[in-house]
Amino acid sequence: MILSGTMTIDPSQLTNIEAKKPTKVFGKLLYKLTLGTLSEKEEVESFTAISILQEINRVFVSMGINNIVRISKDGIDFYLDTEGKKDDLKEAMDNFSLDMNNIESELFNQLILVLEHEEEEIKYLIEIKINRTHAVADFPIEIAIDGLMAKFNSKNEDPKSALNEVFKNQQSYDSFVEGQKASFNRFIDKLDMETRKFIKVDQINVTSKPSIIRPNQKIKNVKEIQHNHDGRPVHYGYYGYDDYYLYSWYWAESMHMHNIHCHDVMIVDAAGDAVLDVGEEGFMAGEEAALNPDEDFSVPEGEDVEVIGGNEFIDESEVDTSSSSDGDSWFGDSSGGDFDSGSDASCSSCSSCGGD
Repeated sequence: MILSGTMTIDPSQLTNIEAKKPTKVFGKLLYKLTLGTLSEKEEVESFTAISILQEINRVFVSMGINNIVRISKDGIDFYLDTEGKKDDLKEAMDNFSLDMNNIESELFNQLILVLEHEEEEIKYLIEIKINRTHAVADFPIEIAIDGLMAKFNSKNEDPKSALNEVFKNQQSYDSFVEGQKASFNRFIDKLDMETRKFIKVDQINVTSKPSIIRPNQKIKNVKEIQHNHDGRPVHYGYYGYDDYYLYSWYWAESMHMHNIHCHDVMIVDAAGDAVLDVGEEGFMAGEEAALNPDEDFSVPEGEDVEVIGGNEFIDESEVDTSSSSDGDSWFGDSSGGDFDSGSDASCSSCSSCGGD
């Protein structure tokens, strides 16, 4: 099981984003993203985006979270931690290469900042996406929070043995899982509260639901773990996380073996793509093949299970793909060059930005 939550900030509610002058560190990021080649309008958009990223960073610093894993612009990594460095935000910014010949200096569409954090019970990966352009129905700021249960770190103990203790009966399982979910939700609540302190918003939307990986076959060790760079941060394969991640590949098998009641969870495939959305009624894992990696996958019986296409087990033939991928920028539609107010940074879809 992986603890997962998503926080989205609706631009129609961002009524008072101030385009503040970037600090030294974020000023460097702004310069390296633009290289001084952009138009005045594009500079306003970039400046506003960096201002927002800077404010979001302040949220995490206030929570004691300053370990950076990755900085990316439109799929190009400016920084990727492959050593497990600590407190490396400033270093990541300072060490941006000055040779930008191989990186396009055109206006970016998406910035990604990935942070890591560890508490006593949970190891966190936090991915912040800033989308300069977005579909009308989408939110431009999305924060994905994934938590791995530190108890099962394979460097400390064989995760299968640790899981057997938790899975010994339904009561033990439920008690442990509820405790982990409570810790995770407290973290999400704190992030929500700190975000409201640093960013003037009227509404923050938060969703949270754990997931269980259903492998297509059993794995033996971390070397056999599959990664997916296009999924949630926990599936990316960031340095130092596979030792924490390994237990989650045994979870489905353990549920089936101990016939645990599976409920209120998302079943995902090896790439992290959703397969089943399981409700409160759920199903008994030992009575179905849904979580047994030794058998071909089959959908469990019951009316409280929603089948989702577009994964390795279920075809995507019934998935609606009619939504438009074209989007509008909400970071700037201004002809002015002043940065002292966010009122000029607008788009046609966001009322608070000044659009119609």
